[in-house]
Amino acid sequence: MVFQNKIKSTTPSVRRRYLLAAVLIASLLLLCAISAQIYVDKVSNESSLNIDAHKKVLKQVYHIQSALARSDNIISDHLLSAKLSSVNKWKIEFSVALNYLNQLEATWWSRTFDIQPELDKLRHEMSKLRYNSKSLLYTRLNIDKQFPALYYARSTMLPLHRTYMSAARNALEELSTSTNEQKTVRMKILQARWIWLRIVTNFRMYLINRLTSIAEESLVTQAKDIETFYAELVRLLTDLKSINDKKELDIETSIAINKMINTSTAWHRDFQLVKIINASANWRTDRIIRIGKIQPGYINISKYLQAIIEKIDSSSSYDLSTLSKTANGIIVALWTLTFFGLLIILLAYKYFDSAILKPIQLVTEALHAEASGDHSYEMPSVEFRETQNMVTAFSFMRNQIQVRQSLLEHQALHDRLTSLPNRYLLESKLDECISQGHENAQLGLMILDLNRFKDINDSLGHHIGDHVLDQAGNRVKEILRETDTIARWGGDEFAILLIDSDQEHSVIVAEKITEAISKVMNVDQNSLYIGASIGIANYPQHALDAESLLKCADMAMYIAKRNNNSYFVYNSSLHEKSDSHIRIIDGLSEAINSDQLELALQPISNIKTKKIVGVDTLIRWQHDTHGLVSAYDIITIAEHHGLVQLLMQWVLDKALAAYLEITLSAEQSINTISVNISIHNLKDSRFIEILQLTLEKYNFDPTKLMLDIPEEAIMSDSRLVLDNLFAASSLGIKLAIDHYGTGNSSLSIIKRLPISTIKIDKSFVSTMMTDDNNAIIVRSTINLAHNLGLNVVSVGIETHDLWDLVEILGSDYAQGFIISDPMPPINFKNWLSNQSSTKTTPEILYEPLPTI
Repeated sequence: MVFQNKIKSTTPSVRRRYLLAAVLIASLLLLCAISAQIYVDKVSNESSLNIDAHKKVLKQVYHIQSALARSDNIISDHLLSAKLSSVNKWKIEFSVALNYLNQLEATWWSRTFDIQPELDKLRHEMSKLRYNSKSLLYTRLNIDKQFPALYYARSTMLPLHRTYMSAARNALEELSTSTNEQKTVRMKILQARWIWLRIVTNFRMYLINRLTSIAEESLVTQAKDIETFYAELVRLLTDLKSINDKKELDIETSIAINKMINTSTAWHRDFQLVKIINASANWRTDRIIRIGKIQPGYINISKYLQAIIEKIDSSSSYDLSTLSKTANGIIVALWTLTFFGLLIILLAYKYFDSAILKPIQLVTEALHAEASGDHSYEMPSVEFRETQNMVTAFSFMRNQIQVRQSLLEHQALHDRLTSLPNRYLLESKLDECISQGHENAQLGLMILDLNRFKDINDSLGHHIGDHVLDQAGNRVKEILRETDTIARWGGDEFAILLIDSDQEHSVIVAEKITEAISKVMNVDQNSLYIGASIGIANYPQHALDAESLLKCADMAMYIAKRNNNSYFVYNSSLHEKSDSHIRIIDGLSEAINSDQLELALQPISNIKTKKIVGVDTLIRWQHDTHGLVSAYDIITIAEHHGLVQLLMQWVLDKALAAYLEITLSAEQSINTISVNISIHNLKDSRFIEILQLTLEKYNFDPTKLMLDIPEEAIMSDSRLVLDNLFAASSLGIKLAIDHYGTGNSSLSIIKRLPISTIKIDKSFVSTMMTDDNNAIIVRSTINLAHNLGLNVVSVGIETHDLWDLVEILGSDYAQGFIISDPMPPINFKNWLSNQSSTKTTPEILYEPLPTI
């Protein structure tokens, strides 16, 4: 939409005048820029030749340095690991350095600035370096040249060692053991051979340590050890020589002993020479070449290259001086331009202030007046075309604001997801209908809550849940009349206002709605079945104002949901119960935080041994005005009002602390303490984290904790629930199915889960004496559980006959009033202590059983 009105061409334009001034200023700047360009080009042409020459020479010097550095690295690597390929690599790199030296000599700059003396010295030094480097590389390839002592040991001392060993072997073969004298000689020769082997072994270690550059102190120590062994050898050989001189040995033995004496003496003389070599600087030839010739060569080469670089730097002084003059000229030109620029800015400001800024201020005042609701403010007359366009744009903006205001009002009154009216719009319409209604007016109000919506959200994701909400809203909308209204109330709740509807009509509509909602929903290839719980209230039968009517419908919806009904019509008898229930709800959070709840403990006994093996936890709340609130009501309220995690944390803290206190002083061991867990706890992604933190807080053995999970948990299709069950089991925590038999699960499903125990609900156990069917159910459950390797706890044992019956049926454990009533932890501790100390034990005895 075009909002600008055509302006007469005779109206002056600020843009045109601005363009004229801009052309003049640009021309001036262009003239200055051209002059500066000519000046800079002149200087640049004069210095470009020198600069290019400098770059080329520096590049050649850099290449020479790089090639020499690479060749030095190759030599270093070759010293660590000698390879013939390293020699070829070194030749290539050194040839590259010589090639760049030739290129450096051929440059124009080298001839111009006469660096030939430095180049001649550099070439001479590089020739020496090439010769010494080749000598080092080939020396490193020949280990005999590299280590003179090693060559001497292998060429001279090794044959002496072999001669000595051969002589000792010959002497031993010739000797007999017929006389004591020959036995003595044989023993001494064996000792001499053993000591000789020790000398040779130490000598080898001495050579190895020298080759690996071990500290000089270690070499001295090893040489002393060789001398010590040699002195012992000399003593033995002297004894053998004395025996031999007495002519008591045969000729072959005598010759062998003389060979041992002569070869050991010669070997020791050679060892002295090896020590002298290893103690000198010449023990490693490549090191002398490296330190004495190659390193000084690289230093001299670096010195000559640096002299060349210094000449390059000195020749650049002229170029720097020329560039400095150029920079000074440019600076003067910039200051001149700056002065004229500031002057132009000052003149331009004065002009724009009178021609633009003041008219804009007048237009701004008109806009403020319009925003304040003063629509009578007349826009000022302006001189220029641009400000006239601004006034026209203001008129267009005012129209657009009205359009957008209508859009914002729609968004404020409708739900963004479903596009249905929101809570505010329905409340406003309900107030309007009641305030404008006559005495015969009738209204029906429904609060609708979707069943299983949270499970769908948790298991399939919020995007699926959003589609479910949208489909549910559309299905309800199709049933209603045009005069009726459905609104998104919040979460998975909807509110429905029926105009001219009595209670009978409201019920008919509710039945149609529940039928429509219960039909399958196809969302992203998922076939979903949900239901609805609807609370119905009517005006004026149930309330005379909007707030009360909404409250009545909400109460009725809660009753319908709690009783699993499709709908429920409000009646006045609910009000007193609802007020009481609301006060209990409001007080539960405070009761948990202020520690007003109470923990009760009830023992679990082994049926055969009649000894306590575990303890179950129960919650009690003594309300100030409503008396004792049952555990069932506490958990139900917590589940419906988002307090299950807070309640679980409280129970875990109290239960673990009570267990530790009881077992600290108890004479007998209680193997487990059981804690009830809601299905909502298992749907919490932080469930395992909370368990781990609590166990760490009390340094509690997880195998002593049993979680009683509801039967509906094992039937859940939530992946998170199953993951949490397996994760808790992997921590060592035991899992039990609580109130088994009241749900729809089967033991075939339980066997796939990490369950160790099932607790049969007391509704079956306590009535077995009067109901044979329940007795059959209990017996079948126990047999099937045992076949699956599960333990069974029978809950609700209150009589001796019932105890005897579950014992006959094969139950493992029992829980009920016949053992003890639930009691506070301190009372349980005293009770357990009294039971342990009494000699006249009652019918229930105690002993730990590790399987529970």
